[in-house]
Amino acid sequence: MTAPPTRRILNVFLASPGDVSEERGAAGEIIAELNRIFGRQRGWQIDLHRWEDSSPGYGRPQGQINPDVDNCHLFIGLLWERWGQPTGSFSSGFEEEFQRARDRRKSSGEPEIWLCFKKVDPERLKDPGAQLTKVLDFRQSQIALGEVLFRDVTDIHDWRTKLQTWLIEYLLALPPGGALSEAPTSTPAIEPLAKGETRIPHAAGHAKQASLEQLRTISALVSELVSTGEMEFSPASEKRFHEFDVARLFLLSSTWMAGRHTGETLGTHEINLLYKHREELNATFPETLQLLRATVEGGADTKPGWFWLKDVEFPGLTPLFVHMATRDQSANVRFSALRLLRLAGVGLPEKIWPSLPLYDNSDKVRAETFQYLASLGNSNAISFLQTIASDKENPAVSGEAEKAALTAKIKADPNQALADLTAQPVLITDETVDSLKSSVGQISNETLLKGLEISSDSLRLAIVQEVNKRNAFPRDIAQQLTTADSMAIRILAFDSLLKMGEQVDSDQIEKSINAAELTLSGQFEMIESLISHIFEKYPCEKLEEQVDWYSTNGPTAYKVLGQRHFSRVSGNLRSDIESGFTRIKSISEERLKEKYGDRVRDLMIDEFEKKRFNEFIRVRFLSAALEALAAHALPTDVDIARKFMLPDKPNITPRALAVISRFGDETDVSRLLQLANKGYPSIGVQAAATALTLSKTPLQVIRELVTTHQQQVVTVAFAWLLGHPSDEATQFCRELLNGEDASNRVRSVYYLFRPGKPTDS
Repeated sequence: MTAPPTRRILNVFLASPGDVSEERGAAGEIIAELNRIFGRQRGWQIDLHRWEDSSPGYGRPQGQINPDVDNCHLFIGLLWERWGQPTGSFSSGFEEEFQRARDRRKSSGEPEIWLCFKKVDPERLKDPGAQLTKVLDFRQSQIALGEVLFRDVTDIHDWRTKLQTWLIEYLLALPPGGALSEAPTSTPAIEPLAKGETRIPHAAGHAKQASLEQLRTISALVSELVSTGEMEFSPASEKRFHEFDVARLFLLSSTWMAGRHTGETLGTHEINLLYKHREELNATFPETLQLLRATVEGGADTKPGWFWLKDVEFPGLTPLFVHMATRDQSANVRFSALRLLRLAGVGLPEKIWPSLPLYDNSDKVRAETFQYLASLGNSNAISFLQTIASDKENPAVSGEAEKAALTAKIKADPNQALADLTAQPVLITDETVDSLKSSVGQISNETLLKGLEISSDSLRLAIVQEVNKRNAFPRDIAQQLTTADSMAIRILAFDSLLKMGEQVDSDQIEKSINAAELTLSGQFEMIESLISHIFEKYPCEKLEEQVDWYSTNGPTAYKVLGQRHFSRVSGNLRSDIESGFTRIKSISEERLKEKYGDRVRDLMIDEFEKKRFNEFIRVRFLSAALEALAAHALPTDVDIARKFMLPDKPNITPRALAVISRFGDETDVSRLLQLANKGYPSIGVQAAATALTLSKTPLQVIRELVTTHQQQVVTVAFAWLLGHPSDEATQFCRELLNGEDASNRVRSVYYLFRPGKPTDS
């Protein structure tokens, strides 16, 4: 048998918004299976990186994800109906990730880029909305550029099949032991640390004698095996040289090789094999450090290295981490050690600071060093960073230090930091804005109002939100902000005026809103809330005049009318739902005719039909009507509600389910289970809870709910079990312990051993 090839890492980044969570999970399963095969046979291991795998951290959220994009060898983009949320620099996280990968590909030839689009229901294309429109525009731009040959996938099964095939073909094309993994980064030249500060804890606490004795035994076995001349394992030799013996020898050799030459860490499979034999292993201290290096580096949380530190006291860990952060050969280890020090809130002594990798030749290590110092947020750290910033011989380092100094100042004194930014706008960056936004609650009203002079829309919005929350706007400033460039700020300004008791007309708000801007801003609910607040003060007759098909605020007026004056409009409301609101549309067309004449009316009707506005308006009126009906429903209204149990209508279905939960019966359970399995997450959760309420055999419903792919629905099922303990529920959870779903096994363990559980359960 030939020795296995040297293991190499293929870093894969999967970029996509949250609407393809099932596909993202499938990618992880496929890669785990390929690692099992190719890791053994070809020496390749795929490390999958996704935005949800990033650890929490201080700073711009996308900034925590970008290092994974910058280090990937293969970038896979997957889009369906959502484009995503702005990051502060780009219109979405996907756009920022794709652009970074594309720019790096053009400059360095890496990474390989794959792009996929999941098939969209043709009905959705009739009224795509802002998110899907951006996806379609991006697809069209890729066709025009011709840089990336993209592929379409129809559903989850098609995605699984194609992704697995593509990855297998890609891995087979790579040479065994190829060169994609990161070359060891040389340790940066740093000044010696203060004596004793980075001394690695001595082997005390480790069974040194036992370790040496174990190695002598392994050495004797190797000598015996070599003396036979058999360099491949025969059945006889495998009996003498067991799996543990091979793993033990590998740990020793990898420790020597990493320390003297490569700086590489243990792979996932190797460290798991050692963990399997952990009770037998007596590691020397250098070997324990090698195990720790692998754990610190990460590996998608698949490297169980912390076991070997169970007997190490916390103060002993800090010198270990400082040593790895400053002296380790691997940039990934240095980066991860610094990050862990920062996230754990470990405050290193000031005499250590100059020895940190401030001038590291790895960008991500250097950036993490400055993030660590900025996180200290005290005057000494600020002074230290400002000193480095004043050294202009290395512009990249001084620039990072200047930003970090401001970030530290934001943490130490956000009031002064905002004043500095107001006086020196040149200091404004995405990072400083993100840092300051999280601290606006600590800033005085006076400084906040002064900060409105800042040009950053993102920061100005955060300031306006905070001042509005405090009800601290002077009337004249709130009035001025109703004409601000940012629609979100205009909305908040109107909200402040309403809180002051100012008379604000709905027409005033409507005139300040650009329809296209509204679609992109995500502020629709806020505007509707403002308009509702105004309409609630209208008498019934005036409110009825506002119900108009061709007015932006027509559905809002209809909702307030139904909620405040239900007895007066209930008859029309039910018939409106049944007819698709043709009554309101006809009345509105007559108003157009009276106001503008036949020609203008006909033009407007044609325009709405051509641009498919009518269906959008109908949905808004239906949502308003069902919301009013849910609050005042009669038992007979359940028949109306049953018509709107739709899996993909989050603005409609929850209102219908509210009626069904009150007046539905056992016959509704089957449909509810379908919604729980296939509906939007919010719909699925509500449908699951309703099914449990209506069913005469809830445990049977639970059995179906725990098999759904929506984890939020499964959580509802187990919450019900916890609230309704029984012998049948206990038996059911015991059955799940033997199932394939790991999450359900964990939940079952919690149920069976929950706090306060009766001893006979």
